[in-house]
Amino acid sequence: MHKSIIIAVIVLVASLAAGYVFRDSLGEAADAWATRNMFVHVEAATFQPGPEIGTRLPELQAHHEGRSVTTIEEFSRGNGTVLVALRSIDWCAYCKRQIIDLQEFKSYFDVFGIGLVAITNDHPEAQQPFIERHAITIPVLSDAQSRSFRSLGILNTNFQPGDSEYGLPHPGAIIVNRDGIITGKLFVENPNLRVFSSEMLDYAKHSLGLKGLF
Repeated sequence: MHKSIIIAVIVLVASLAAGYVFRDSLGEAADAWATRNMFVHVEAATFQPGPEIGTRLPELQAHHEGRSVTTIEEFSRGNGTVLVALRSIDWCAYCKRQIIDLQEFKSYFDVFGIGLVAITNDHPEAQQPFIERHAITIPVLSDAQSRSFRSLGILNTNFQPGDSEYGLPHPGAIIVNRDGIITGKLFVENPNLRVFSSEMLDYAKHSLGLKGLF
């Protein structure tokens, strides 16, 4: 009897230890399963929060690499910029999957002179582990106080102060030309759905008036 209890305790401790050691891998596997059907075609992006197409992008109040950021001009590659609003790359599986996918397509955006920049509701110290782990080179701005999301008009007002999700944006993308004018938007009302990165690129090219290599 005592021997059985000891064996059971050893098995339990070993299981807990293994779970701790492999917690990152297990978490990523769970995220991959949860996000397996998250990407949708551009036609699904019928939600229209934020500033109107044809207007100037409002001023931001964000932070990047220890400094304040008020415009996305510095992130342009010459022909324009895609500003991607995400909830969090610390805890949001859909946001993490999206930026990893966008990172894989970044070189194609570069070819067309289109900059990519993301903005999340995380504090910078919460962003950094994920950025380093996945070698994300897309600049990720911090809007922990949601001031940029408010000025952009994409703050999710379904949540109120005191709610755990208060301060989060509607995730989506805003395409801005070299003059700071909004030429397109891609938002899906369901926050767990995002447009395929390849189709975001095609949409950005079209809205910026670019023709191309492929």
